[in-house]
Amino acid sequence: MDPKWKDAHYNLGTSFTQSGETGKAVSAFKKALELDPRNTDYHNSLGHAYRDMDMDSMAKFHFEKAIKISQFADSYVNLSSLYDKQGEREKTFEILCEAVTANRENIAARGNLLLYSLDAQVYHMNSMKHPMPDMLVIQILK
Repeated sequence: MDPKWKDAHYNLGTSFTQSGETGKAVSAFKKALELDPRNTDYHNSLGHAYRDMDMDSMAKFHFEKAIKISQFADSYVNLSSLYDKQGEREKTFEILCEAVTANRENIAARGNLLLYSLDAQVYHMNSMKHPMPDMLVIQILK
């Protein structure tokens, strides 16, 4: 395979991911990123692969990189899910708010924010520094 075919490396990484060969997927996504370091799909996919390998700090780096490059919608949702997995509820909420603010058409973020706010109301998130104001969520989801 011609090493300049960045999409071929990306597609190979996707195939490896689907077949459960996450280590090989990481290698393929990294090669694609060497050829196109500002590609948000590549960063997001590499972040996913790292998350699947429980390498959360590496996953976070690549999700944040995709967000920094172009406010990549999927990366906001993936980053919020990573924070939620780590029990960082306030940070999860903040990332979801940022996602919806950056792109009101981000349906996944809007849905997750709504579900997260309902969950927060059920469990009374007293530990959060800023209790989640219902009106803020309503405004964001409009």
